[in-house]
Amino acid sequence: MFYFALIWQIASVVSVLEADSYGFEAIARSKELLNGKMAMASILLILIGLPFGVILFVIRYVVVAESALVEVGIRGSLGIVWMWCFLMFLLIGTVLYLVCKSCHRERIDKLELFVHLQQSLESKTEPLTLE
Repeated sequence: MFYFALIWQIASVVSVLEADSYGFEAIARSKELLNGKMAMASILLILIGLPFGVILFVIRYVVVAESALVEVGIRGSLGIVWMWCFLMFLLIGTVLYLVCKSCHRERIDKLELFVHLQQSLESKTEPLTLE
C-alpha cells in the first residue's frame, strides 16, 4: 500500500508537469523515475505523513476541552497546521519529482515547463468582462 501511495504521489506531479503523461502513463513514468530513489522517497513520505496522522489523532481523540470555544479554537488551529502539512506534502512531491528527474540525467527545461504551465492556466480561465 505504501509503495502505491508513493508512486501515486509522483504520478500526480508527472501528470501536471509533463505534457504527454496522464493516467496510466503517468503512473508508469513515476515508477520509472523512482527507480534508485525509493528509499529516499519513502523516508520523505513517512516524515511528512507522520504529522498528518498525529494531527488527525489529536483532533479526533485527544482534544476534549471543558469549553466549546476552547475546543473549537484548538481544533481550528490544528486544522490550519494540518493544511500546512498538506501543502508541504504537495511541495515535497514536486521537489522529489525534480530530484528524481535530475538523478536520471534527464534535462529539466525551465522555459518549456513555464510555457506548458502557462498554457494550461490560460486554457482553464476566462477573462472577466464588465458590462
